[in-house]
Amino acid sequence: MILDIHTHCYPDNLAAAALRGWKGPGDATLPDGTLAGLLHDLDDAGIDRAVVLHVAHRPSSAHGVNQFAREVQEGSGGRLRCFGSVHPDAPDAMEELWRIKALGLHGVKLHPMFQRFDPTDSRYFPLYREMGHMGLPVLFHCGRHPGHPISLVPDQMAAILPHFAGAQVIGAHLCGLCGAPEQLSTLLRLPIYVDLGYCARYFDSSTLSRFLGRLDPARVLFGSDTPWDSAGFALRALERTGLSSRALEQISFQNAAQLLDWPV
Repeated sequence: MILDIHTHCYPDNLAAAALRGWKGPGDATLPDGTLAGLLHDLDDAGIDRAVVLHVAHRPSSAHGVNQFAREVQEGSGGRLRCFGSVHPDAPDAMEELWRIKALGLHGVKLHPMFQRFDPTDSRYFPLYREMGHMGLPVLFHCGRHPGHPISLVPDQMAAILPHFAGAQVIGAHLCGLCGAPEQLSTLLRLPIYVDLGYCARYFDSSTLSRFLGRLDPARVLFGSDTPWDSAGFALRALERTGLSSRALEQISFQNAAQLLDWPV
C-alpha cells in the first residue's frame, strides 16, 4: 500500500483562485486543485490513501477551513484523512484546536509563510504545548522562499521543538532542505518526521538519494504536494532513489500509517 501524507484540495468554487499565481504556465497538466482532481491524481499513481492538508490563511478563516476538511474526510469512504488548521494569531486559536479534535481531524497544518507568523516567537509556544497535550501531530511548511522573509529550517525547528510537549512534528519538504541543504547536519539530530512534498522537483535523483541515504528511513514520509506536483511523478522519483525495498516500504506507507494509527 501507498500513503501520501502531503496533498491538498480546495472547494470547487475556490480551487482555481487558490492555485492562481503559484502554478507556472507549464503546470497545465497537473491536478486542478479540486477534490475530484486529487482523487484522479491518486488513482493514476496507484496510491491507496492520502492525508489532505488544509491551511487557515487568515485569523477569521479557520472555522470554515476545518468544516471543509471534515466534509472531505467524511465523504472519502475512509481513503482520506485530513489535517485541520488554526491561525496562530486568531483570538480563538486554542478553542479551534479543540474543535479540530472534536471534528475528528487527525492533525494540524501550520504554514508560517502563508499565515505570516514567525514560528520562533515565544507568544506561540502555549499553542504548541496545547497541541502536545492534545496529542495532535503538527505538520509545518518548511523552507526559505525568495521574497518571503519568514522561513523555517532545521536550526529554527530545533529551537521550537521542545515547546511541543511530546507532539509528533513533521517538517514538510525535508524540513526545508530545498532552500537550505547546508542544514542537513542539524536535521539529522532532530527527533522529527520529514515529508518529501515537492522534493521530486527540487532535487535531481542523485541528490535526493544522497539525502535519503543519510536520514533514518523510519522518520521519512512519502508526500507529493499534489496539486503543486503530480503524485505519480513524486512516487516514481522515490522509487528511483535506489533505497532498499524495506526502506521504501517504510517511507511509502508504514511510517505514516503508524504515526496516524491508521491500520491496514
